[in-house]
Amino acid sequence: MSQEVPFEYDTIANRANSLNPKIQQAQSPEERKQLVEAKRELHRRVLEMPSTDHYDPGYRRLRYCRYADDFVLGVIGPKSEAEAIMEKVKAFLHEGLRLKHSEAKTGLKHNSEIIRFLGYNITVINSEKIVKSVYRGQHVRRRAGKAHITLYVPEERLQKFATERRYGNWEIMKGASNPYLSQASEVETITSKRRCGSCNSCGDRAI
Repeated sequence: MSQEVPFEYDTIANRANSLNPKIQQAQSPEERKQLVEAKRELHRRVLEMPSTDHYDPGYRRLRYCRYADDFVLGVIGPKSEAEAIMEKVKAFLHEGLRLKHSEAKTGLKHNSEIIRFLGYNITVINSEKIVKSVYRGQHVRRRAGKAHITLYVPEERLQKFATERRYGNWEIMKGASNPYLSQASEVETITSKRRCGSCNSCGDRAI
């Protein structure tokens, strides 16, 4: 089931799009300037409004990801329905597959919380950051991080990676010298930098 676009958002977005042919057909620079400014103002209003109804009571979504015997389910819907799904999964594992789930790794979390899956952190970001991009040949401004699922590499994982490979001191973020690279070819140097590039910043790293 798809989410409905709010009426006001849809109306203003359509008004902005309807100005495109008028801009292309403008007879004078002044007329074109006025139409372009009117379109920009409509886009500014659109960017301040939600494009979907996040509290739509009829909207449902279920996503599934598995690796070997570990899996994670993403549910958009009431908590009661998420709990019912979890109980059905437990029953299927026990009765259908004769498998026992791990109590330590099984549970429900809200999308504002971090989920640890296969050694990585999964969370939902709700940034209001506006970025410029090209959509269908048109230069547009859009919100980049609204309700996007993001995968982060935990800091302890990066620290272990750097320490095991002797890339330097993680605590003070000082890299170790590598005399080999002074004698290596350009291709070998670039390849080596790509391998250790994930440790060039501190804190969790988004993927």
